[in-house]
Amino acid sequence: PPPPPPSPRSHSSLRPTARPPPAMADPSNLLPAVHAYLKRAGFAKAAEGLSSDLAEHLARELRRGRRTKATASSDDWEHEDDEEEEMETGGQPRRSPLRGFSKPRIGSKRRRSEAEEDDLDDDDDDYEEEEEEYAGVDDKDPVGDFLKHALGSYLEAKTRRRTTSSSRTAGRRKGRGHTHARRRERVKSYPDYKDLRQGVIDTCVHMQSTGLVLHTSGNVSVRVPGEDLMLVTPTGMDYKALKTKDIVLMDFKGNVIPKQRAPSSEWRFHGDIYEARSDVKAIVHTHSTYCTTLACLRRDVPAFHYMVGAAGGNTIRCAKYGTYGTQELSDAAVEALEGRKACLLANHGMISVGKDLKSALKLAEIVENMCEIYWKTLATTGPVILDDQEMEVILEKFKTYGKQPKKTCC
Repeated sequence: PPPPPPSPRSHSSLRPTARPPPAMADPSNLLPAVHAYLKRAGFAKAAEGLSSDLAEHLARELRRGRRTKATASSDDWEHEDDEEEEMETGGQPRRSPLRGFSKPRIGSKRRRSEAEEDDLDDDDDDYEEEEEEYAGVDDKDPVGDFLKHALGSYLEAKTRRRTTSSSRTAGRRKGRGHTHARRRERVKSYPDYKDLRQGVIDTCVHMQSTGLVLHTSGNVSVRVPGEDLMLVTPTGMDYKALKTKDIVLMDFKGNVIPKQRAPSSEWRFHGDIYEARSDVKAIVHTHSTYCTTLACLRRDVPAFHYMVGAAGGNTIRCAKYGTYGTQELSDAAVEALEGRKACLLANHGMISVGKDLKSALKLAEIVENMCEIYWKTLATTGPVILDDQEMEVILEKFKTYGKQPKKTCC
């Protein structure tokens, strides 16, 4: 049988004489303060059993306004909220965190004397009147008042910290997800341009087979129709091993569409030429033998032959020298190509442009042939140069050179 209730005098003898200080909002400092307070108030065992999860549960109970009697047994606790308990503890019984917190435990393990038993019986009626005051945590119980404010503050601080952290994490995740979504959308928004990519590969393989380039030297690009983008060969890859996915899609400023190979080191003059010349749709850059030979002499190719006019003028200019891959070289190339379709690059090679890859490649072969002939004439007495008047006639005729008339209906 449970022991008889203690006398009210015993309660008052162990009550704290002063109200506890306000609870601290910092969860890391709050629990040690609660432990110390409970020990001073005579709740040593309860203080040892108080943990953060029990404190959090107690704070929730207090917030919901539940009043649990201090004399409730462990069996009462186990069956109070059976479904909630199973969810929180996985079906394992858990001791009530309220036991011993609502009012002090009185007496010791020794048996009471007959005089003490009689005294308790005489005070039984008075105790029943005060029982409601100590049945749960309320404002009249100093211990309960302290725990109500302290644990309530603990729960609020912990909840606020979790909410702030979750909001920041969600915001970062949302931002990252949004950024990734935009990137994925941007990549997916571009067609694969498979035909253009294959055209670039075919042009490179043809240049290598005809001797215009050796190994991985030179590069090729094509403008993407309707976009400020270009497809350019990757750097350092064997032309015969190229796949369509290896051709690099990028803009004229050097921004590569994500998840692609690195572009050719000469991408800069490709982009600048496309920006300066809207009529240019494809560019071929080679290190062919005779073009490079004259480029190393830094000599323009004069109008020694009427086919020089195929490059768009009465000469084939040689651009000023610039280190490969630099803006200096790009600016020199754009200047040399003004009003021209081809030019030499001092101590470097040559560039040809066209309305498509086929015409740009064809012009590269013509310029190489002109440089070879010019070089051989220099080994003799030198060529006879056509005058400007004749070249103007030739350039006019080149406007219709090689073009078949449109078919007309009979």
